Amino acid sequence: MTTFSQKDPVAEAVKNMIPPDQSGIVYVAKRYIVEAMASGNANATSTGDSIIDGLDLNATGVADRHDDAGSNGGEALKWEKNGGTNDYITGKILVQNAASLAGTVIIEYVPLS
Repeated sequence: MTTFSQKDPVAEAVKNMIPPDQSGIVYVAKRYIVEAMASGNANATSTGDSIIDGLDLNATGVADRHDDAGSNGGEALKWEKNGGTNDYITGKILVQNAASLAGTVIIEYVPLS
């Protein structure tokens, strides 16, 4: 993941984000949301599980929707703007308490408009 600082010259930072021009291809820069996970108690109410399903929160390491999708996960989803049908992403502790949960969630997305 490329990071930028206010000290970076703007033109150089933008140039490093965009690949070389190719005829007929429009480039859209990916964006990221980086959020710390919070520990908590199980809350086994219903929820969607189409991104990652049944991830063991006691396991350490990196998990993603490709390699750790579970039985119902793995979908790439359209995330709509505020007020849309799917305008949020929820992560829940469903099975057992996770008092020692620590880590970071990184959501990679591509704006479509």
